[in-house]
Amino acid sequence: MSSDHISQITTALLEIFPDYSHYINSFINLRQYNLTKTQWKALIVTAHAKTLSMGELAEKLGVSPEQASRTAAPLVKRGFLERKTNLYNQRQVHISLSREGYDFLQELKKVYNSFISRSVDRLSPEEREEFAEALHTVVRTMKKLLHENPET
Repeated sequence: MSSDHISQITTALLEIFPDYSHYINSFINLRQYNLTKTQWKALIVTAHAKTLSMGELAEKLGVSPEQASRTAAPLVKRGFLERKTNLYNQRQVHISLSREGYDFLQELKKVYNSFISRSVDRLSPEEREEFAEALHTVVRTMKKLLHENPET
């Protein structure tokens, strides 16, 4: 299976199953990266959303706005997220993934790609193709269900 297919599957899995931490986190020790599962999820959510208010981040993480702020603070301090105050409403803060955060996610994605590659190696080439297509269909369908842009 090509690295592009592996990358597509990894991206799809990370996008579809943000709450499947038992499975996906079983092969990576987030502690070695000084991350909590919530911080890991915040990085992934922010990477997919581009820019989020703290309220939007809280909603996507399923936590209170205060907890979202506490989750984001160390990621901002480490340079993985950028925090910007709304010019028109000083109480509203937006966060986005920094270049350093993007690079960090790309490094972790390589670890995930390796795991996914070993997992899907048990499938025949036809099954892998079907699996990749099915994941793409599920992502597109879930985005429609969630009223997001399905064409990404």
